[in-house]
Amino acid sequence: MPQILELLAPARDLETAKAAVLAGADAIYIGGPAFSARSKAHNTLEDLEQICKFCHLFKVKVHVTLNILLEDEEFPEVQELIFSLAKIGVDALIIEDLGILTLEIPEGLELHMSTQGNIDTLEKLEFVNNLGFSQVVLPREFSLAQIKAFHEAKPDLKLEVFVSGALCVGRSGVCRISEYLTGRSGNRGECAQICRVKMKLLKDGQEQAQGFLLNLKDNLRLENLEELVLSGVSSFKIEGRMKDALYVKNQTAAFSQKLNEIIKNSKGHFKRASLGEASYNFTPDLTKTFNRGFTSEYLQGTNDNLVNLRSPKFMGSYSGKVKEVKEGRRGSTVIIKDLQEPIHNGDALSFINYEGDEEGFRVSEIKQISKTKFALGVRGHPEVFEELKLYRNYDHLFLSKLQREDSVTREVELFESLFLVESEGKPTLCLKVQDQAQRAGQALLEVTLSETEVTDLDKVQEKLFKCALPFCKVKDVQVEKKVSSVILPLSSLNALRREAQDLYFAKAQDKISTFKYQKPKVWPLYPQKTIDMRQVLSKRTCDFINFLGFNDKIKDKPLEERALMQCKVCLIKNHALCSKFGGKVTGFSLQVGGMEFPLVCDCKNCQMLVLEPKLKN
Repeated sequence: MPQILELLAPARDLETAKAAVLAGADAIYIGGPAFSARSKAHNTLEDLEQICKFCHLFKVKVHVTLNILLEDEEFPEVQELIFSLAKIGVDALIIEDLGILTLEIPEGLELHMSTQGNIDTLEKLEFVNNLGFSQVVLPREFSLAQIKAFHEAKPDLKLEVFVSGALCVGRSGVCRISEYLTGRSGNRGECAQICRVKMKLLKDGQEQAQGFLLNLKDNLRLENLEELVLSGVSSFKIEGRMKDALYVKNQTAAFSQKLNEIIKNSKGHFKRASLGEASYNFTPDLTKTFNRGFTSEYLQGTNDNLVNLRSPKFMGSYSGKVKEVKEGRRGSTVIIKDLQEPIHNGDALSFINYEGDEEGFRVSEIKQISKTKFALGVRGHPEVFEELKLYRNYDHLFLSKLQREDSVTREVELFESLFLVESEGKPTLCLKVQDQAQRAGQALLEVTLSETEVTDLDKVQEKLFKCALPFCKVKDVQVEKKVSSVILPLSSLNALRREAQDLYFAKAQDKISTFKYQKPKVWPLYPQKTIDMRQVLSKRTCDFINFLGFNDKIKDKPLEERALMQCKVCLIKNHALCSKFGGKVTGFSLQVGGMEFPLVCDCKNCQMLVLEPKLKN
């Protein structure tokens, strides 16, 4: 049997979900009405029901996020929500709080462990597998070697890995600096993204570096996709539940085409999870929608080339340098040299100003002065200067193509067969419509037989190829030869076709999974010797963990469990001198706003810990 591969795309809302599916997603993940790690990404149950029906037509699964830590008073509402999600056809829940396992999980719902659950050891993997989880979202910071080791340890457990989008600088699920500084907890879906602001690195109170020191580039593993497949990954996740439909369409198309290429060359070893191959009227280009630059360093097990010191915003690709600026009454003319690619009216260019912040302007006119120089007409007077580097962060032509309704199309292939049967002793035509997943609709028509051939089978076949169903096309029609003896008005044939196709369509939108989450007959022992109680907000969850055999007798918590943030990025390595080369790593601190956080290096594991400030008396 071929291994099933799933491209998992983000969806902010109904529009984005449709864009993801049409662009080639095998599954989507989306926030429900509440309890999601993106607190602003809300969708009503009515919207989710529409999304489920649309997705299930293509056999695309819907994963709903319930991935925050819960408080005691929230569990009754969560239980009702779970029942409602199961009723409307949701396929899987992505959760973090183990207290959810004390609730009733209806038939048809898979449980997936969120990356917020920080499943970063084989003991934890064994634990969640024994709890009944069918899929685990691995930490973003995992290397290929770690991923492969997890797959080899539990080959039947589906592993989900982020392949694109924003990276958290802190270890997955255990970053608390946002909550400490703003009261907004990442584990409650309200991260303030402190890592994206300007900060200073100090050594004994003296500045060593300043800027966007912890602002990570975006994750991009498009060229590592085959390595991930061979390492045992089955679900490839694009980050971005707050991104718009154009971003999702561009990302999904790029990864879908790459997966198809891998599958085509696999000699039948791999197969896509959904139905209907997508077609594209644009060429995906991940540099032209939001990104902070790209990195895949974590996969190599290194922490180099991770940080974008320039800006946490989307600057775009390098376009050229300013040669000269001419000021006019209504606007400016910016002469640009070293042009890297054509610029068009409506494009937007960005730059870094004198203060180190990003600014930009829109191009209203462009004229070629010479082979190497171009004049850009600009409304207003942006503060640009000679030799300033310009970057294009809005490509008008590319995004116009992406916005078109026909930029992506996807259709489920249908197979029809028309044959004679006997129903209640009478000759009856049966038309069966089905897809590659064997989902079928069938309609019957009582008919009269003739002694001779009175029906043209070629015309019958031609009529049956017609299809008014959205996102479906008839791939093949088989007509039994005996049908030629049927007296069959074309109007009756058309009605039979519409009925059979409509019955298929209704069935195809229903959820077909009969998966049933099974609570363990014997609950596994909790795998950790200590627990960070900042990861438990309810007595219900605390009691459940104790029920699983947790008994914390250790008084002094490990330093990692007292840190506000644990980073694979090490600022001492990046801006001072690493201990491997004789540097001293004591006396460093991180200044964010008016607060100063001590830094401790775990050189053995090449990571940095950000501690709480020492309170002054």
